[in-house]
Amino acid sequence: MNLRPCHPPIWLAVYLLSAFFLQVNSYAATSLVVNPTVVRFGSLNIGQTKTLPVVLTNTGTIPVNVLDVTAPASPFRISGLAALTLSPGQSTTFSVSFQPNIGGAVTGKVLISNSTSTTPLTLTLYGTGVAGMLSANPKSVNFGIVAVGSTKTLSQVIVNAASQVTISKVSVTGAGFTFSGLSLPLTLGAGQSYTFSISFTAKTSASVTGVLSMISNAQNSTFRISLSGSGATLTFGTPALFFGYVPVGSSKTFTYMLQANGSDIVISSVVSNSPEFVPAGITLPFTIKRGWRIPFSVSFKPQLAGKASGKISFVSNATNSPSLQVASGVGIAAHHKVVLQWAPSVSAVVGYNIFRGRYAAGPFAKINSVLDRNTSFIDGAALGGRTYFYVITAVSSRGLQSRYSAPVQVTIPQ
Repeated sequence: MNLRPCHPPIWLAVYLLSAFFLQVNSYAATSLVVNPTVVRFGSLNIGQTKTLPVVLTNTGTIPVNVLDVTAPASPFRISGLAALTLSPGQSTTFSVSFQPNIGGAVTGKVLISNSTSTTPLTLTLYGTGVAGMLSANPKSVNFGIVAVGSTKTLSQVIVNAASQVTISKVSVTGAGFTFSGLSLPLTLGAGQSYTFSISFTAKTSASVTGVLSMISNAQNSTFRISLSGSGATLTFGTPALFFGYVPVGSSKTFTYMLQANGSDIVISSVVSNSPEFVPAGITLPFTIKRGWRIPFSVSFKPQLAGKASGKISFVSNATNSPSLQVASGVGIAAHHKVVLQWAPSVSAVVGYNIFRGRYAAGPFAKINSVLDRNTSFIDGAALGGRTYFYVITAVSSRGLQSRYSAPVQVTIPQ
């Protein structure tokens, strides 16, 4: 068999030629370089700017056209570089900047498209934003006990410990809490402090909590200050004490409850403005725990006949101090005995009823509880200093009652 030399097909030759050109292009792509290849900005306070230079050089043997430059995303920027042609060995300098607007590490890329490569040249950028840090002095605000309906205002200081911070929004929760002295947006530089006011108006006796919140671009972007306060009150088991009718020289005592609402209450003194109403039952100073109810007594000791009134004043740390308990009563003269006697009825009767009134014409009220079979009666409930009129009726066996007898007037001495 005769062997003939074998020549490569035409398509193989074309492939080898293409490979040759690809190698040339690959070589040309490495001719455009940046220095440095990675830009590290380090840590930078939010709002500050740092700019660094970068050199772009054609290290190859043929001119290179810079076709397009893709700028990095915020917070990075590029300046001083546009479409141009670099001859072999020629360089150009441009700038990249970093201006963080939030805290934390970020990465960016600059893409440079050129005539020697289908793959853009990449410049990598690194930086870290250092956000401000808000703190408060005091860290929480306790208004303590505030009189119901009254307002207490305290100063509050906020401090920015790091880079510049801008406070954009302030809000407060909790019944009765408000703030003043803040004009928004408020910008604080590194280490700067600011003083404003927080107020609490006690609307009830209950303890109240709240939160003042600040929204900013600090690391602690939602900064909170705890708020608390109470409007403690001392309340009585009954709004007023009425002792009714009490004979002069004797006494009547009421026992009722004292209650601490909202907080512990310390009673330092109890004073009556009338000697006829005498408080008793606790040894001063006396502490009533929050929510507790303790018994307390007041005695009415009338010294004269007639209406009497007084006020018991409780001095304490409650918001409604001095707390007043109103008391009233009527002093009546001591009881006297009135002995009544009458002639027996000329008709057959089974007994008599005895009536008493304040006027001769009546009305009259029966004062015997059972039918009186005698012709005498002792009224032991007559009050001194008064005038009474007495009448008698006779009752038959059939239960029929006669008309009133003629009234008899009796005046009781004091």
